[in-house]
Amino acid sequence: SMMARQTKLMSSKEWIDYGCEKIMHLEVALNKSSASDCEEESGEVVKEDVCGTGNTIIETDSGWFVAAEHYSGVYLTEGDQVCGNLTTYGFEDICRDDDCGNFYIEDYESSIKSAYEELCD
Repeated sequence: SMMARQTKLMSSKEWIDYGCEKIMHLEVALNKSSASDCEEESGEVVKEDVCGTGNTIIETDSGWFVAAEHYSGVYLTEGDQVCGNLTTYGFEDICRDDDCGNFYIEDYESSIKSAYEELCD
């Protein structure tokens, strides 16, 4: 029919361009879901292996020092940007990108010295 002939199909190059554009949008969306896009609390690891392998002190973006004892999963290192329920007590999953570890949060303190004491007593 006349209608069918008037409907111009996308050429293969147009399909490839369309696909590439879709993939680029997807990559941008995935990159955004890093620690900066954290749904919970974000922070930075300021000390690693505090009085025990894997034990960390995290400085939250809100200025608390979190004493977190490592139980399982990822080992965090100084400078890591992390995400999780940080200003709380007890077992929590703390994540760096998609790598998570299970930590026992001893306490959160207003000074790094107090956070040290929590992990080293």
